[in-house]
Amino acid sequence: MFDTLIVDVDVDVDVKNILLKLKKYGIAIVPSYLNSEELEGLQREFIDISGSDISGGGVKHKHPTNEDGMVIRVKRENLKDSDFPVTKGVFGSSFMNDILTSYYSPFEFKLNDDIFLTHEKPCEVPILPWHFDRVQSLKFFIYLKDVTKNDGAFEYSPGTHNEGHYRANYALATGTSLEKLPNDIPESEIINPVTIEGEAGDLIIFDSDGFHRGGIVGPDGERMVMRGHSHPIGGAFRYGKAKPFSKMWFVGSCFNLAKLFKDDYSRVLGTDIKTKAKTR
Repeated sequence: MFDTLIVDVDVDVDVKNILLKLKKYGIAIVPSYLNSEELEGLQREFIDISGSDISGGGVKHKHPTNEDGMVIRVKRENLKDSDFPVTKGVFGSSFMNDILTSYYSPFEFKLNDDIFLTHEKPCEVPILPWHFDRVQSLKFFIYLKDVTKNDGAFEYSPGTHNEGHYRANYALATGTSLEKLPNDIPESEIINPVTIEGEAGDLIIFDSDGFHRGGIVGPDGERMVMRGHSHPIGGAFRYGKAKPFSKMWFVGSCFNLAKLFKDDYSRVLGTDIKTKAKTR
């Protein structure tokens, strides 16, 4: 299964081939995507952005599960070309834009409007549990150092992006707010997951509606990742209270008959058989 996710890059990265893999599996892997100059530049800018003053207007968070880990979120538009030319170039590339154009066409999107930097250290629990994202996105995920399973390599369950689409659509259509969408998936429900070990400079492109997680960072392990989140424009993809009498307000209100009557038209499943997905 792992080999089927890899895109052949002997000549040029094939956008059409990537789209075929994204449609079928929800994920595509581009080995050695960055050249040595780009990799060194991203590694250097990773350190600069994560400095004590949080260059580029980023927000630094304590990692939710990795005790000594770090998460920084920056808006790509806030990074100065003169200070962070490699980050701006890599995550603002025409290649990534072409993939998104094909993936979301005819709908509009924002190219990597959010960039996340994560640095994880040894910890006894997974970087994150199995889940799909509440906020819809296509992600461009780059390893900045070689990563093995001991370093908490990224894990994905190929093909589950369609399942995530339908779960999100059903929950939102029946009045569940985006913030309360049940998206943590029990490990017992994960079938045929793939652990994606890789080298520094490898690129992983994935639909975040597919079930995924970060692994466990073992002794002497370390994971450094920079990833761009690209979002469709419009629809229910941002947190926040809906404006009164807007479409999303109506869907969550008592006027939404689907919300009131969903028990009458839903598939009947016993308590022990129902999915144990939960809201984190």
